[in-house]
Amino acid sequence: MKKLFLVLHLSLLLSTNAIAGVTFDGINDTFTEYDGHITANLTGYAISARFTMPDATPAADAVPVYTGRTGIIFLRVNTTGIAGFSYKAGAWYNVLGTTTLQNNTEYVLTAVWQRNARCYVYINGVDDTSGTPNGVDAYLETSALYSAIGSANGGTAAFFPGTIHEIYWFDRAISAEQAMLLGVSKHKRIGLQIDNFAEYMPFDEYPGGTQLSGLNYHDVFDSDIVWLGAGGVSLVQTGEDSFSY
Repeated sequence: MKKLFLVLHLSLLLSTNAIAGVTFDGINDTFTEYDGHITANLTGYAISARFTMPDATPAADAVPVYTGRTGIIFLRVNTTGIAGFSYKAGAWYNVLGTTTLQNNTEYVLTAVWQRNARCYVYINGVDDTSGTPNGVDAYLETSALYSAIGSANGGTAAFFPGTIHEIYWFDRAISAEQAMLLGVSKHKRIGLQIDNFAEYMPFDEYPGGTQLSGLNYHDVFDSDIVWLGAGGVSLVQTGEDSFSY
């Protein structure tokens, strides 16, 4: 009995109720920034977002993270609860998974784009890709860049209704093992062990408050990257019931 207590006590010490996030109302809440995350003529790229949606079948496509002023690569959840990503390489192409997301469930959605190779959608570290897309023979398109979190097109469309916990950008295609690491770990910042990350947004770093409209959020690794919040009182820090280990 004493041994069991010691094991349980140690487990609690190693676990913390630490995965917080920012809740987006799906109407007009968003972050935008005007420094790009994409290097010209990339042959590989990856983005990953940890999020929870109270309704995983939104009324319109919902975008947790969007990169590029005219649209280069972004994560999406469609109206039937299927997750994936879209990218621009001369034309628009879509890569969708097959799993239907469930309400009030935490997911790690990871998109991997590779030139002249298959692209992947990973959900919680598992390959969920439905097929090989066209358009991978071209370089990932570049443009005058800004990015958005919680919306598309620079904060004007596809608003995300749910809580976003963290986001990674990588300047290369990550491996299946690295995508699994992102997807199965409950420990925030685990992806910082992966080389070539371009930026990381840990939303538990957001200072507590009830209003973000017009306020700046500085990236923790690059003070030159400033995210501008817009929307209303729903952009608040929230605690989640997930464990870190």
